[in-house]
Amino acid sequence: MPQCERACAGGTKPCEAQESQLGCDMLYFRCAGSCPWSLTDPTTAETFENTDAFRKCEDACGAGRQACLAVRDKLPPRKRTGTFDACAEAQGACYAMGMSVAVPASSFPDDCAKACFTGLAPCQAATTPAMKCGEYYYRCAEACPNVHPDELEGDPVADTPEGDACLKSCDFGQKFCRALVGSPEAH
Repeated sequence: MPQCERACAGGTKPCEAQESQLGCDMLYFRCAGSCPWSLTDPTTAETFENTDAFRKCEDACGAGRQACLAVRDKLPPRKRTGTFDACAEAQGACYAMGMSVAVPASSFPDDCAKACFTGLAPCQAATTPAMKCGEYYYRCAEACPNVHPDELEGDPVADTPEGDACLKSCDFGQKFCRALVGSPEAH
């Protein structure tokens, strides 16, 4: 499955440039975020749907993360050597989380991916690092399917399991964003 191999390879460079505590997670998010939903035959260009390609690729990404963690735990801590856009990484983490629970035969994968993307621009437009991650979460959550604001608090509340899964994906993106900017607060 060359598409999955490309997805896994795409996660290694960012992992190497990230500090040791976040590197393996970044490997997984970048890998899973590039996993294919369908397979394309390289000789005929024919596309095959419903092959469970994403799940198999995502499993390979998860195995790569576990192998990375085993090596990381044996090495001394490593500092970050690259620069990262915490907002783009939040989107990647959100997407990977959402797709890991997605049901391919429904509109949930597209709806959740759209919500993950919706948080990106407002996060990048936030004026301080501390505001970025919260802005990501709230804009992402507002775009989740089957979610409405709580009448008293205004916080997003899910009406369905899909809405809940999308909110959890947005929150996961926010937490990874906070880990990158060094802010301990999380929703």
